[in-house]
Amino acid sequence: MKSLFFGLRQPLYNAETEAAIQEARDMMAGNTDATVYGSVAEMNADIDTEGDQE
Repeated sequence: MKSLFFGLRQPLYNAETEAAIQEARDMMAGNTDATVYGSVAEMNADIDTEGDQE
């Protein structure tokens, strides 16, 4: 958080970005599962099907 000159604090990132940062930290710490791909083609196929589910 950034501190303004008169003591108010302003977040550095919006809520979505904060959640993504926390998710990445959890993955690095082993607290949540991360998807592992064997190739870029496999990752792209997963991304393509992800859009179909929404």
